[in-house]
This record gives sequence, C-alpha cells and structure tokens, in this order.
Amino acid sequence: MGERRIHFRIESDLDQVPLIGMVANKLCSLAGFDEMQTYQIELCLVEAVTNSIEHAYEGKPGLPVEVDFILQRDRFRFTVRDYGRAMAHDELNRDISEIFKDNTECAICELSSSGRGLAIIQAIMDAVFYSSTGECNVLVLEKLLAPDESEYCGDSA
Repeated sequence: MGERRIHFRIESDLDQVPLIGMVANKLCSLAGFDEMQTYQIELCLVEAVTNSIEHAYEGKPGLPVEVDFILQRDRFRFTVRDYGRAMAHDELNRDISEIFKDNTECAICELSSSGRGLAIIQAIMDAVFYSSTGECNVLVLEKLLAPDESEYCGDSA
C-alpha cells in the first residue's frame, strides 16, 4: 500500500488554526494513536502553524499556510509549508534539555507560551526537519506508528 495524503490550506489567520487541530485530532485517532498521543500531535501541528503565521508572516493575514497529512506504513508525516520569512537554522537545533532541566512530569505545562514551541515539538515528535529555499519554508514532523497501529495502513487490495 502506498501512502495516503490529505492536503489542507488555510489563510494566515489565527482564527483558522483550530481547523488544523481538529483535522489532526481526527486523523490521528483514525490512524490508531491513543488519546494522549493524538493530543500531543495536535498540539505540535497547532504550534507549527501558529509559528508560520506569527513569525514567517509576522501576523499578516491572507497568506497561505499549507499542511500535508501523509500516512505511511510505519509513520504519520505532517508537512507545514509557508512562503514567508525563513526561520534561523539554529532555532531548530536549540538544546531542549535547558527547558526541561527540572525533569518534572509537568514541565510542558509550566512553559510560557512564547519561545518554547519548537522545543515542545522536538520533545514530542520522533523526527523534525526544516528546510527553506528562500521562497518556501517547510517544517516536517514525523510520528512513528506502533506495529499494531501500522495495521491500519495495511494492504487493502
């Protein structure tokens, strides 16, 4: 079985970001992620799209933010694309251990809402990649499927 893909596009309006969260939540549930994993993935996608609007587009409305939901045999890949200002390459490679240094279970709950989104994304997702061509910025988030979850992606032919 090949991959299954859904392409979703919103305008750079923070009021539209919950749509991405709802789509992510439903698709992750259907893919077999448990309730906590589904919530965490939804959080990561909402944060990534919010970052595109607030940072790449500097809050300007009416610009495209695209999200591809790509279900593969062993992983769920989420690609967030914008056409604004590129992220500094060192932003993605920040040391997240500083943020979680107290090692408490609720460290994520205690974070301020600004400047921690990429660290949260890196802590939750199995892989995070970023690239920019100068015209297009692409953030790829991947979450591996457990062997029993990947059955959902099995051959149906």
